[in-house]
Amino acid sequence: MDGKFIPGEGSLLTCDSSCEQAARNELGYDSDNEAEWRVQIVRARRDLLEDTAWRGLLSQAVQQSNYYCNFLLQESQQTAPSGNDYNSRAQRARNANYFENMGRTLRQGLESLTNRMQGHIQEVRVLSPARAAMMDAQATRILDRACELPGDR
Repeated sequence: MDGKFIPGEGSLLTCDSSCEQAARNELGYDSDNEAEWRVQIVRARRDLLEDTAWRGLLSQAVQQSNYYCNFLLQESQQTAPSGNDYNSRAQRARNANYFENMGRTLRQGLESLTNRMQGHIQEVRVLSPARAAMMDAQATRILDRACELPGDR
């Protein structure tokens, strides 16, 4: 992938200050609990660095969403024969079938990956709510971003 739809995608693999703030908000830590939050966040950062399974899921999420964005670009730029003869109608039908099937396959792949990510987050939540909240923020940041397509600007 060339990353044309996701500038700076490497930053999606880390939990920066906005990610940490989202986690803090999710857990309800306010300024009265600053010291406890700092302890939790330091431990969570260390554990996230050591969690190779999670980093693998994040990388897969970036890759899958890139595939999906590239598919949407391809779909938006498709050209089909405009004639009403048999060959033109058949090609339009093949194109429609391809885009329907491929779109379904890519969406199912993203849903499956999302479920695996959520399962991993739930496993972690038992031992480290702060780390799980950071993971949730990372997953949301990757999976909820919009694809940039021509005409969207």
